[in-house]
Amino acid sequence: MDFLVLFLLYLALVLLGFVMICLASKTHYLQGLISRGAQIFSYIIPECLQRAMLRVLHYLFHTRNYTFVILHLILQGMVYTEYTWEIFGLCQQLEFSLYYLFLPYLLLIVNLVFFTLSCVTDPGTITKANELLFLQVYEFDEVMFPKNVRCPTCDLRKPARSKHCSVCNRCVHRFDHHCVWVNNCVGAWNTRYFLSYLLTLTASAATMAVVSTVFLVRLVVMSDVYLQTYVDDLGHLQVVDTVFLVQVTAVQVTASRAVCRTATAIKVVFCPSLQTLGGSPDPHSLLPTSLMPGSHPSVLSTIVLFRDCHLRGTLQWQLGVGVFHSPQFL
Repeated sequence: MDFLVLFLLYLALVLLGFVMICLASKTHYLQGLISRGAQIFSYIIPECLQRAMLRVLHYLFHTRNYTFVILHLILQGMVYTEYTWEIFGLCQQLEFSLYYLFLPYLLLIVNLVFFTLSCVTDPGTITKANELLFLQVYEFDEVMFPKNVRCPTCDLRKPARSKHCSVCNRCVHRFDHHCVWVNNCVGAWNTRYFLSYLLTLTASAATMAVVSTVFLVRLVVMSDVYLQTYVDDLGHLQVVDTVFLVQVTAVQVTASRAVCRTATAIKVVFCPSLQTLGGSPDPHSLLPTSLMPGSHPSVLSTIVLFRDCHLRGTLQWQLGVGVFHSPQFL
């Protein structure tokens, strides 16, 4: 199963799950099916396991803890490690501007600053000392925010647009929501930090996506793979098209380092029968002149032919690749 099929299948499952959640929240019939399904599972799953799951869920989502903060930092670290390991080095060797390559790291520093501020800043906790001050900020509309309503937990008068957070066990002025990723409420005093955190997080992800896309496009252009032909599963000679290029670029970054390390996973060969594929018996003749071995020794590899075949029941990628040995990649 190729990359595009797997990606489309994943996308379809995500969309189907989203639609089912939306329908279930509005349709009583689906809600009944879900409740009956939960009852069936309750008979199958041992009671001790159910209690353990409930305790874990209560701890994760109904108490203040640093689980998601740590998970967030781990995931962000993994993304930037992959970017540094796979994209940064190769782009630097392809003479990308360092300003563009270092931009994601700059955004990461700014993002971590706002992330920390979102975590540690008081969101606007209402206390006896500031209760009267908050009561004067917003007018009571007598609909959603009636006057003289007291919080039964904090025993304080509730200012308009305030709410008691059951996780933090406090009333928060201009309460928006409790975010498990920052382990804090989002309220009047830290909303600007939280929005800046989301903005810089989105910007860093978009920047890395743009750099990666430009790298892959440049790799395809330099290798002239779009001018080549390949043999499909039926043995027919086909011209490289857009769908084929998407699949090639999807595997090239992950394959480029595995080429020099894992011959069992990816078999890199110069096809011995290039005449039958419309090529030349000399593999170097398939490479652009600017990428001939010795002219660009820092470039790890460039795609000139892509083909998949089944060998003893195992799918292996056969790539016509010019490998330019560079010490840091070996």
